[in-house]
Amino acid sequence: MSFFGADPRVARAFRRTLMASLVCMVWTAIVLMAFLLGKVSTLGMTWLAAFNLGGVALFNVAVRAGWSLRFKDVGLTQAQMVFAILSMCGAYVLVPQTRAAAVQTMCLTLVFGTFSLTASECIRAGRLLAVFPLMTVILLKAWSPGTFSMGLDGVPALGASTIMLLMSWLLSHFCRMRQTLHEQRKELKDLVAQTEKMAMTDDLTGLLNRRRMLELVAFAHARHARSVSPVCLALLDVDHFKQVNDQFGHHIGDEVLQGIAEALRQGVRTTDLVCRWGGEEFLVLLPDADAQNAKLVLDRVLAVMPSRVVSSTHPDLRVLFSAGVAQARSGEDLADWVKRGDEAMYRAKHAGRGRCVA
Repeated sequence: MSFFGADPRVARAFRRTLMASLVCMVWTAIVLMAFLLGKVSTLGMTWLAAFNLGGVALFNVAVRAGWSLRFKDVGLTQAQMVFAILSMCGAYVLVPQTRAAAVQTMCLTLVFGTFSLTASECIRAGRLLAVFPLMTVILLKAWSPGTFSMGLDGVPALGASTIMLLMSWLLSHFCRMRQTLHEQRKELKDLVAQTEKMAMTDDLTGLLNRRRMLELVAFAHARHARSVSPVCLALLDVDHFKQVNDQFGHHIGDEVLQGIAEALRQGVRTTDLVCRWGGEEFLVLLPDADAQNAKLVLDRVLAVMPSRVVSSTHPDLRVLFSAGVAQARSGEDLADWVKRGDEAMYRAKHAGRGRCVA
């Protein structure tokens, strides 16, 4: 298992959390150095270190363990932004010498949100975060006027609040662009998937089409040449299909083909593959089955056809099919294998239709 987690959402969020944690730990180290130099009181150092280390541990465990998956924002971005700005405000108060750098880091905190926040969330986060430097300045002026200079300390903090508001507006445009690109990428991915599906499936029945089945049959043929596992194919032809079209119309013929396709889908094994081979013909690929077992599968489908409704417009209409099974032989060409299935199908036709010949 990857260090960042198996879930891609958790992995992305955990990487961002680690980056944010690194910034927080750097500031904890700066305050610790100030403490060792006698610039910070023991109480202040203890409280800030406990807050930073506790917050870092909490967010990393919550994200990496997947606890945050219950929330829309897996990375807990807004909560981490509030935590980071509170940490910066603590450093701003405790170490006057680093206030200019703390103000710059406060502004950087807002950039963290552009990875996952929406445009409106980014603006709200900017307004919320802009309040903390203002409150810090007000409280510091009231409680410790001797260590506070409005010109040296207050103005940068007020500037940070203003910059946060401007940055949140600018970054909201980036968030809109990111969201637009995400939606366009999703639409493109869906379009590619739809195109691939159209290239592999038959429009009328939803089964695999002939081109895709030829690829799978060739793969099964090559695999059989390298192993001892048996593999069979079965060619099916709907009996008296021309009469159905002539008597009821081609739209009923289409319903019949859809009904046969659904019967095959439900009747074959989960490992078997079914395609519309062309017109009223179908091909079934049966891996890990010899001719006898493959015939049993087709016989099971044939057994339910007399009672199966294949046309909703004419529910009394019943159709059967003739099937020929051919088991792959060592050293045989792919075309010869398919040809033997086709010949077996015609033997079923000549034997009276509505049956399977192996």
